[in-house]
Amino acid sequence: SSSVVSRGTYSSGIHVCSNVTLMGQGWTSVLKSTLTTAGQEVMSLAHSSVNITLKDFQMKADSLPSGAAIFAYINTVNFTMDHVKIDRGTSWGILLKESNKGLITNCDIQNNGPAHCIEINNCSNYILRNNFLYSNTTRFYHPARGNGIETFFNDQGELHPYSNLIEGNVISNTGGGIAVWGDSMTTVTNNTIRNICGGGIYVLSEKDGSATTYNAGIKILGNT
Repeated sequence: SSSVVSRGTYSSGIHVCSNVTLMGQGWTSVLKSTLTTAGQEVMSLAHSSVNITLKDFQMKADSLPSGAAIFAYINTVNFTMDHVKIDRGTSWGILLKESNKGLITNCDIQNNGPAHCIEINNCSNYILRNNFLYSNTTRFYHPARGNGIETFFNDQGELHPYSNLIEGNVISNTGGGIAVWGDSMTTVTNNTIRNICGGGIYVLSEKDGSATTYNAGIKILGNT
């Protein structure tokens, strides 16, 4: 889609509302973005939406590298994404904020800017499993890119991240592997990380400078 509709604090080409399943017939089903204005998201999920499923298609997100291929701003519940390929995610592949109960699995996701393949910001009860995450179209090492996965507490939001599972993902050719900032009760297990510039897996204090630091009950097991 090349059209943009303003939705609060952001703009997007495709806006998905509650109780919608967007399903293709595999990665030969392609949604191609031609957005060219900085800061736009290719696909957004409605505020306070529930029960959204994205499955079996490919996104070619050729926008400027400052937005996300898939973006949720607040209070998305029961979001499922399975077997979706993001070819050249803008800056983020997926950026989710203040969301609860989600599953992202079996996806192939690139980032194309200084942000991350998957970022979950103040999200809880998310499962990120068996995804292939990397930077740029050739999969060569790219130190200017962000992390494969980042989860963190943003003290400007209302929620606190907890009880996320990051399991069985393969991360390569990114600036960093998996970053956990101010999370709690999250498990990072059986992931494979290779050919990166920064930390493989790192746990750090709350990202936005507050004196409050969580990082309670973090489990890191069996990663390579």
